[in-house]
Amino acid sequence: MKYQISILILAFVTLSHRAYNQEENRNNLISKVIAKHGKAFLKSKNITAVSIGLLKDGEVYTQHCGELEKGKGNTPTNQTIYEIASVSKTMTGYLVSQAVLEGKIKLEDDIRLYLIGDYANLAFIGQAITIKHLLTHTSGLPMSLPMEMNGVFENLDEN
Repeated sequence: MKYQISILILAFVTLSHRAYNQEENRNNLISKVIAKHGKAFLKSKNITAVSIGLLKDGEVYTQHCGELEKGKGNTPTNQTIYEIASVSKTMTGYLVSQAVLEGKIKLEDDIRLYLIGDYANLAFIGQAITIKHLLTHTSGLPMSLPMEMNGVFENLDEN
């Protein structure tokens, strides 16, 4: 009986060690792939830093590459704040397409249907601005804020 228990314990330790090594190899492979793509991204773009996060099987993998300011050695961290850039376009497009498929909205809907309050000025040459206009950037709204709005976003805090 002692002999069987010893063999069972030895088998358990061996299998546990093997599973741990496989997990460690998988984690190393994922980290290497993220780092490789991060470095390649920096070479192909006019940017100096990138942070890549990946969620796989409930595990979070994060890699930071480059410098926030070229030549200063200040690498990005988990606390680095980036501009969202065009990522929101992908997410918005996905969410709007889901809402259309589920019959919650129509692309031809006047955007004022979804706003609280009266916005009589949300029209262009007498035509209502629609969801489709916003998605395709064809609403006629100005491309940027008026000059007197410069400085509004300076010194913002999270509150």
